[in-house]
Amino acid sequence: MTCNEYCSQHLPTIEVSASIKRDRTPTQVEIDVTLTAEANDRNRAYEKFESQIQRFKAVVETLTGKILSFKVGAPSESTEEVEKTFKKVDETTITARGTITVSTTDGLGDVIAALIKADLKFTTPRFTYPTITDLEPEHYEKVAAQARAKAEAAARGSGCSLGRILEIDFPNPLAIEKPKNLRDFWSGRDFVKPNLLFNLVSTNARDTYVPDSSLFDVLNTNVPTYSDEFKVTIKFEIVSG
Repeated sequence: MTCNEYCSQHLPTIEVSASIKRDRTPTQVEIDVTLTAEANDRNRAYEKFESQIQRFKAVVETLTGKILSFKVGAPSESTEEVEKTFKKVDETTITARGTITVSTTDGLGDVIAALIKADLKFTTPRFTYPTITDLEPEHYEKVAAQARAKAEAAARGSGCSLGRILEIDFPNPLAIEKPKNLRDFWSGRDFVKPNLLFNLVSTNARDTYVPDSSLFDVLNTNVPTYSDEFKVTIKFEIVSG
């Protein structure tokens, strides 16, 4: 069978794809802190809540220069009838949410250590990523050239060559998450009792244990990273060599 016969019957066209990837690493991380206090007496509940605010303020002050920003939302108040010592009493709960924002390369370990030391409740860090940006013309040229090189190699291996471009497709970019890492251990978990995290590390009482921020330095490099994959698919006509 001649090349013309083979190409016309089996390889009238060839479709190839190529892609380029760009990593997106977090630009910052937010840690929510739950400030809450409850008591049978409303005034007492607010006194305990004020103590939580002061502890949060103290944490922020110790992290001056290491955090990007912080804020505390307006407190909410609720009253619920509970049973204590064989009688029902009205219990008042005061709750607010504080947020501390740091970069992912500096300060994260210090924040976590400070919150544990202050016995404040905090939740899973939230990572912020840069938005997907449009490709520059040179990116399209590069990925299209890669696709053409693949098609030319395949055609040469078949004893044929490329002809006209019949179709070019640039689908929308795809965000691909890299393999899970240490941060995923926290997923969906609230550190309601942060001191319990170190029961295997220290047998000291909670108020005597001072966490070392270096224990958390690994979090600065082990955070979720995403890759944006930009793909092109080109269909070529196959002609005789």
